[in-house]
Amino acid sequence: MAGILTEERVVNSGNYVRTELPVRLAHRIRDMQNLPFITATNPHLETVYNLYWHAFEAFRKVPMITNMAENQEFCELLRSVQEEHLYVIPKLAIFCSESTPYLGRTKIDQFMNETLRSRISRRVLAEQHIAISEALKNPSFEPQEDHIGIVRPRCIAHEIVRKCADLAKMEFKQAYGIAPEVHINGHLNTIFPYIPDHVEYIIHELLKNSISAVLDEHGHRENLPDIVVTICEGEKDVTFRVSDQGGGIHQEELDTIWSYGCNKLKSANFQKVPKMAAKMVESSRAVSPLLKLGIGLPMSRVFANYWGGRLDMSTMEGFGTDAYLHLCKLGNLPENIDFDEPTGYTGLEAADKLGLGQSTAVYKGRSYS
Repeated sequence: MAGILTEERVVNSGNYVRTELPVRLAHRIRDMQNLPFITATNPHLETVYNLYWHAFEAFRKVPMITNMAENQEFCELLRSVQEEHLYVIPKLAIFCSESTPYLGRTKIDQFMNETLRSRISRRVLAEQHIAISEALKNPSFEPQEDHIGIVRPRCIAHEIVRKCADLAKMEFKQAYGIAPEVHINGHLNTIFPYIPDHVEYIIHELLKNSISAVLDEHGHRENLPDIVVTICEGEKDVTFRVSDQGGGIHQEELDTIWSYGCNKLKSANFQKVPKMAAKMVESSRAVSPLLKLGIGLPMSRVFANYWGGRLDMSTMEGFGTDAYLHLCKLGNLPENIDFDEPTGYTGLEAADKLGLGQSTAVYKGRSYS
């Protein structure tokens, strides 16, 4: 990393992020404008639209970054926009609940998947650039093999699972006084490159669902059946299987577990969660396991798909459920965005791959450079 992280490269990265974010925001603004009138006037969607529009305007007006002082100002703008956009997920969830009767579940799910996938991509760009900028300006900075910005090239599978399991058990013990044990087996020392926040969010969500199901099925008795997480390292991927004996999923619910069409109860719960960054650490601070929001599984699938992974579920009604998380362990897959984006690279790699000519965002017949 010593040969990679220089002022020139950080400035180039900043200019890439500066030109890329307005393009990605413009796609989402266009999608919201193309919604039917009755849903486009929803006040929660209007809040999101205004946040995206203001961010679009702010980023497109940033001049070319030429030095580290200007880069620092840009990082402050990135932080400010990220903080403002913590309102987006709760607002979108309430919008889904209120608009599903008008748009239908299929269109709502498509809209949400594209919006959340784009949101992940923008936050990865912003957080990676902020991280490498902070690293370079730190006088005691030394290259680390285990971190490149927010990316960890050597994630250790069993450590991630244990961290997620300990937090999930603590949450349920605080809420209910009891939680089943979580056992980990398989290829425990599997190492793979990933963004820890992403994989931790997914595994934590799966474990929360399993713990909740076990408590619902078996009551709060002491001898609860264990939850077992099996890690399997393949040639190109690593698989996590989360197995519980929580009674399985009813057949009529299988079609809806990946949908954002929340019921009114879950929509009301989101009123109690004004901000959400979709990170595991939030659960211990703001989101109680008692508060079922209904979007953890579909959001986890978006996180998995983003880097070419997959999240599937197999259930035996009356017994339990197995969730399978497949992640690429090679670190060579581009981000997975279905709509037309300029590139499949992020951060420093994108700056090197693309060069940094002036990007132009075309929006509603107008050109913004």
